[in-house]
Amino acid sequence: MALIKNVYKKFKLHDNYLYRIAAIATIIGTIIGIIKYLKDDKIIIKDEKIIKHQKISEESESPIFEKVSVDIDKPKKTSIEPKPISNSVNSFKKILDCSYSKDKKDYQRCSFRRRDFRGYNFENANLDEADFYEGDMRRVNLKNASIRKANLSAVDLRGANLEGANFTEAILQNAILEDLDLSKTDLRWCNLKNANLKRTKLCKKLLEGAITEGYDISGTIEYCTNR
Repeated sequence: MALIKNVYKKFKLHDNYLYRIAAIATIIGTIIGIIKYLKDDKIIIKDEKIIKHQKISEESESPIFEKVSVDIDKPKKTSIEPKPISNSVNSFKKILDCSYSKDKKDYQRCSFRRRDFRGYNFENANLDEADFYEGDMRRVNLKNASIRKANLSAVDLRGANLEGANFTEAILQNAILEDLDLSKTDLRWCNLKNANLKRTKLCKKLLEGAITEGYDISGTIEYCTNR
């Protein structure tokens, strides 16, 4: 406006010209502002269209994943509690190379882990290399049975008849044999580590080569007889 007034004074223009020029300049400035605003708005709209187009193209190109539910069979819990065993053939759980024969009393290499054999009759049976781990063998009859190299770890043998039984090289670690007559029981080369042999009748010559570390023989009686 000051510039216009200077021009007016220099050329001595009439007041009407001054107001006309000012009005024209205002109109021109308004038009320029409107044009610039519309131009910026078009740019914004154009940018929005570009962004929207990009999103649509990305969605069309990206694969569609569907949620798929898969049912997985969960392993069933199995009980490890000792189970009573009967005289039937089907009651025995056999493993590879198990020579099972009830009539011939042959149970070589058979697995009877954590089983209940209380009062069972294994007289004259062949139980070589059988696995009785943590089994209950109280009052079992093993008279003249062959049970060499068998696994009897942590087995309870209280009240059992072991007369003439051959346990050569068997594992009797942590086994309970208290109050038994072992005077005619072959325990040579057995693993008797931490076994309970309290108040038993023992013959030292039948313990030759046995591992006796930590075994309890308190109250035992040295007693040997001719077999």
